[in-house]
Amino acid sequence: LLSFEDTMVLTMTAQTGRRIVDRLAHAARATDAILLPPRTGTPAGLTKGADTVVATPLQSVAAWVETVLAVEEEKVRQAGWRRTDTGGRTDLGLGLFRLATETAKAGQTIASAAGMVDAPEDVDRWAAWAELERRYLRQLQDRGKRCPQEAELARAQDPVLPEGIRRVVLAGVVDASPLAVRAWESLDKKGIQLEILVWAPGLKENEAREAF
Repeated sequence: LLSFEDTMVLTMTAQTGRRIVDRLAHAARATDAILLPPRTGTPAGLTKGADTVVATPLQSVAAWVETVLAVEEEKVRQAGWRRTDTGGRTDLGLGLFRLATETAKAGQTIASAAGMVDAPEDVDRWAAWAELERRYLRQLQDRGKRCPQEAELARAQDPVLPEGIRRVVLAGVVDASPLAVRAWESLDKKGIQLEILVWAPGLKENEAREAF
């Protein structure tokens, strides 16, 4: 019996996870063993859920654009945008959606990232973006929806694993986002066993850990 039913393997892509399970199945057949395969997933999957209250990406984009369309012209200019017509405001809304997505990967909101900006020429622009983010969040709240990036940040603090999982293996995961690292740290605090598999021929274990 090859039992991995208490294990979840996280890989860079879902296809890689399927290949790992396929290799395990071949090994089981070669030894005439029964395989209980591990669960598989990606690091991003730890911070994503199926909560219907969380806005979809399309709903989030729409809320950003509608928020920017409704603000005063001076706020658009403070945000560093020259065009204040409908097309220009739509582009700004789309850009802020992308910015919110990237800051979330870094474990931040636009507002919290704005608090870290120390370059004088950028302070006003980031302050405007943070204010637009607050208005966007109110827009979603009025619709009974939750910001997807906000939900990801909260889930990283308390990631939920499939029932029965007591060990998580990071297999060949590189360039992990700060958000993913935060989720792993949260799992570690919960007592989940974490193992890291890296391809590092010629390196000692401590050297491989440092490189990772």
